[in-house]
Amino acid sequence: MTLRERLGALDRFQQTRGFKIGATVVVLALAIAVLAFYFVNVTSPGGDLTLDLPDGVAPQILEQEQRELQLVQDALSRGQTGGTGVAVGVFTVTIIALVAIWFGLGLTYLGLTAAAVAIVVPLYLNPPTADLGRLIAGVIALTMSFTVLLRGLRAVFSLPGAIFAIARNTLAEAVRLKLSMVFIVMLVFALAAMPLLLNDDQPLRHRVQAFLQYATGGSFWIIAVLVLFFSVATVAFEQRDKVIWQTMTKPVAAWQYLLGKWIGVAGLAAVLLAVSSTGVFMFTAFLANQTA
Repeated sequence: MTLRERLGALDRFQQTRGFKIGATVVVLALAIAVLAFYFVNVTSPGGDLTLDLPDGVAPQILEQEQRELQLVQDALSRGQTGGTGVAVGVFTVTIIALVAIWFGLGLTYLGLTAAAVAIVVPLYLNPPTADLGRLIAGVIALTMSFTVLLRGLRAVFSLPGAIFAIARNTLAEAVRLKLSMVFIVMLVFALAAMPLLLNDDQPLRHRVQAFLQYATGGSFWIIAVLVLFFSVATVAFEQRDKVIWQTMTKPVAAWQYLLGKWIGVAGLAAVLLAVSSTGVFMFTAFLANQTA
């Protein structure tokens, strides 16, 4: 059996209902196991810390040691309540994995994830290339999230009717059009690279504040400019290429055409907002675990 035949057999296998149900059960079981392990072994309280000092310690030293002990105790308490980021991360990965499985891409994305891990892990473990490994990991994660959510939205737009057909074609055009892809790639790389551009010498709160300011503001403006340019381009290019003639000769009213275009552009913006907001949250959780 040739390599193409084996890949075709694997593709047919991942399209079967039995594989989708089994993979769904495995993904849900892994998500529950990860959450249970984290909240039982990481966030469980470990008891209060106590001072073990010899007798006769000066009052000034005792007071200083008590203040330092209280700081450590407060830090541990904050760490025990930091499970929100882990829960959101597990939930996001689970949703993306389930969408990929039920669209017949389970083994495909599993292979891509394995290849990405094989590339990222050696880079991350090598200190000179650790930042490059983090950048590649962030870009791959955001790109996979975008493609899965976009495919899911196209499935939603598969409902009958001229409006949803126009909206579905608009999403397909957004992927083909170089103008929109430039902004999408810019958004993905900017979000993935921004945590690595922060100055490690600054206090942690300043790094987190700077990332939130520039990540949220930058994502908003990139998506806003993309929506503006793509809204104009999708109609203008159809007029230039005379594609709109084929559409309007069918029983499609002018308001249906405009509404379908608007729904398609709004759906693209919603997908990008979902990807960017999740990325901002996860990268903020990553920064929160850095040295203060």
